[in-house]
Amino acid sequence: MSASNEHAPASSQLAQGANQNRPRNSTKFTPRLHRLASALLERPRAIRDLIDVIPTNNPAEYVKQLRRCHGLSIPCQWVKFTTCDGEKSRLGIYHVTESDAAVLQELVSRAHE
Repeated sequence: MSASNEHAPASSQLAQGANQNRPRNSTKFTPRLHRLASALLERPRAIRDLIDVIPTNNPAEYVKQLRRCHGLSIPCQWVKFTTCDGEKSRLGIYHVTESDAAVLQELVSRAHE
């Protein structure tokens, strides 16, 4: 342990060690990311659908991870609609570009190896 880290809390030392071993521009391809990638390869998906597919309460976080860590765009199209209560709202639908699909297919394929 270096002198500068000698008095640091143990949690800080653990966090520093974890960050040193992790690539900066990638993330572990977790089961949730795998399910998200597979779902997006099938067809465009509404945010509501992804809540059940992944499952998570915040699919946007997992889309953000794919975008940031794998250089994907995964555009979201906002569609206006009227709720059953007569309120105007928007629904987000994620879809993949051709280049996104190629990367996602590679990630999914490697996960099966």
